[in-house]
Amino acid sequence: MKPIVLSEQNWAKLRYQINLTHPKSVLMIRYKMREVLGFTNRQHTRWVNEPNKWGGMGYTESVIYLDFVDDSKRTFFLLKYGDWIR
Repeated sequence: MKPIVLSEQNWAKLRYQINLTHPKSVLMIRYKMREVLGFTNRQHTRWVNEPNKWGGMGYTESVIYLDFVDDSKRTFFLLKYGDWIR
């Protein structure tokens, strides 16, 4: 199943919204995150092969991947939080 990729800014907005509706332990403990929200998160640094601001070619960017358990939990997540991750 394909994960959802978020920038760090979008992940911060999404975390804030999740904290409004769920206890803080849901985002702190991975197995609770998987049970309640249906996904786990992981931080990844990827290479972007575009000109950077110093005149060189390429730079790294930190992104967050949301790995879902199944399609139904992914669909429910997109319906509930889809406006916050765009």
